[in-house]
Amino acid sequence: SILSIGWAQWILSDLPQDSLSLAMTHPEMDWPTAHAACPVLALAGDETLAGCVPARRRRQLRRARQAASRCGRIALLSASGSPQTFLDQLIRLHNMRWAEQGGGVLANAAVEQFHRLSLPLLDAHGLVRCWLFAIDGGTVGAYYGFHHRGRAYAYLGGFDPAYAEESPGAILIGHAIAEAIREDAREFDFLRGQEAYKYGWGAVDRWTMRRVWTRS
Repeated sequence: SILSIGWAQWILSDLPQDSLSLAMTHPEMDWPTAHAACPVLALAGDETLAGCVPARRRRQLRRARQAASRCGRIALLSASGSPQTFLDQLIRLHNMRWAEQGGGVLANAAVEQFHRLSLPLLDAHGLVRCWLFAIDGGTVGAYYGFHHRGRAYAYLGGFDPAYAEESPGAILIGHAIAEAIREDAREFDFLRGQEAYKYGWGAVDRWTMRRVWTRS
């Protein structure tokens, strides 16, 4: 039984607000507390984004597309069906983006191997949404997300810092939101973290919960 295991404390973190764990009762369990903010954008309207994304961000998105177009022919490409090629580009761009900060999460060999194994399986089940952004045939941005049960999730991205002024990351997020609307998603979840750019898209915090069971 659980009580025969040698343990002092169970920490249940990042629980969704509808988790059954929050309804558990035990004298040694504390009350649920807020754990982490996950900004979420409620989707509405059509692929123009006018129904859910603030006007200021839509203007910025139009300017970014115009700036990118001045650099050459632009293209947004689905990487579905070619997960390893997508990962090659994502890892390259993500590491370029974070090179000055000591490398991003994908610089870790174990993390890369995990995605090499898991992404093809997720792709085969239709759960991933992977996009590449190219200018004159050269890939300058990558977006890695998910879609499940009416929710889209923005997981990871990367872009070539040489094109920072053209905002390939924002262009890809705008495209991902538009595609999520097209697929009848209800929400676009930016996942954990209160980075300022998420709120620029109109996202609002949704908190995960935490419970602690301390054995007496």
